[in-house]
Amino acid sequence: MHRKTDSGGKAVNCDYLKKGVRKMQNKLFMNAEEVADVLSISKSYAYKIIKQLNNELKTKGFVTVSGRVNRQYFYERLYGAGKEDLENACI
Repeated sequence: MHRKTDSGGKAVNCDYLKKGVRKMQNKLFMNAEEVADVLSISKSYAYKIIKQLNNELKTKGFVTVSGRVNRQYFYERLYGAGKEDLENACI
């Protein structure tokens, strides 16, 4: 098991964190809490971004889920990252 310490000297299980990130990346949709964490913004502002992205998807003819945004579209739209870029990213 690979361990590092955080800024407070507390041991962090990196393998556990990586599995958690991979599990999140396998989810099709992101919620406002995830968007807020990724962008370091408030949850209420994350909802506004989700609404904007979902409106863009609706105009393209896609079905959307209120309060959630497609993970791949989120990263493509905000960072220009394609699916291959996300799969090859590491922590």
